[in-house]
Amino acid sequence: MALARGGSISDVSFSYRLTERLGGLVLKDKQEEALKSLLDGKDVFAALSTGFGKSLIHQSFVIAKEMEGCVTDPCCLVIVPLRSILEEQVNYNDFGMTAKGFEKSSEALKDIKSNKYKLIYASAEQALSSEFLSLLKDDSSELKKSLSLIVVDESHTVETWGKGKKRGKVSEPFRKDFGELSTLRSFCSGVPLLAITGTATKKMQTTIMQQLAMGKNTVMLNKSPNHENIRFSVIKTFKTDQLGYLGWLTDIFVPQCMMLQKCFVSC
Repeated sequence: MALARGGSISDVSFSYRLTERLGGLVLKDKQEEALKSLLDGKDVFAALSTGFGKSLIHQSFVIAKEMEGCVTDPCCLVIVPLRSILEEQVNYNDFGMTAKGFEKSSEALKDIKSNKYKLIYASAEQALSSEFLSLLKDDSSELKKSLSLIVVDESHTVETWGKGKKRGKVSEPFRKDFGELSTLRSFCSGVPLLAITGTATKKMQTTIMQQLAMGKNTVMLNKSPNHENIRFSVIKTFKTDQLGYLGWLTDIFVPQCMMLQKCFVSC
């Protein structure tokens, strides 16, 4: 894995040190491929299934970028669609990195400008606000000097929320700023973009890439959402007999209930 720049650190050594920094966690193949591509300055579109560990990509990127030494104190801007997602990621990032949800208070803006945080989370509306864009325009801003990656989480919202279309007719977008996130790229020349989602058809992927001004050299990563441990059963039955068809569940779970991993059963 050619992550090191200038040949100053061998691949094996760099990978070993990165694994140490990740607490012994070994990246999956597609996580590793995404990380390598981003460190090479390429945009990455990652359509990976729910629970795959998509957030680990940008978290490990910040750590690896710091290890490279090209940027003294790299940081990452993560665009999220919902406040609940923002709060969850700020409070529970895996490696104790400093993280902050964007706020417009003078103190918060001062901290963000001085690059106090490794991870900055914001909605599309907040990222395109005059307050945030002014930080990216300011040549004295440490944020501008250190911003090394833009992440668009749940990037399918770029197409589903950012474009005004309903039943084939043009309409007012639900949240138009999600369709205008490419504006950020004009303020962050040379900064790679990672678009991640668990839900996007091929057609949607093309639209999202266009909306985010992702280039022809964008690295495409796809992982099928199919899981061997998911079972779908459809049985036609009378309402009075429904519970009788669930006997196989109790046969599986009752004897092994203390040993089973967490699972979800929908009936």
